[in-house]
Amino acid sequence: MDHARGPARCRFRRVDNHDRSLTTRPCKYPDELRERAVREVRTTGRPIAHVAKDLGIHKEALRGWMRQAEADAGERDDRLTTAELEELKQLRKE
Repeated sequence: MDHARGPARCRFRRVDNHDRSLTTRPCKYPDELRERAVREVRTTGRPIAHVAKDLGIHKEALRGWMRQAEADAGERDDRLTTAELEELKQLRKE
């Protein structure tokens, strides 16, 4: 369990918006679950919706993770890789 994010059973957390109001937002899935789900889709060839249902995650979340994994592997060029996204985030901070 990643203590920075809280327990995996967390459904919602309070976040501070740019306008300083507080709202609720679903907690992120643990990185281990993301990796497991992507690996299972890739190795088994099962449909994303079936793997998502078996693991108890939303199918659109898994679909996005798959797209990002494909970008990171150089299999698609319509989105930035994780490294490029991190670099962009850092540049915007500066």
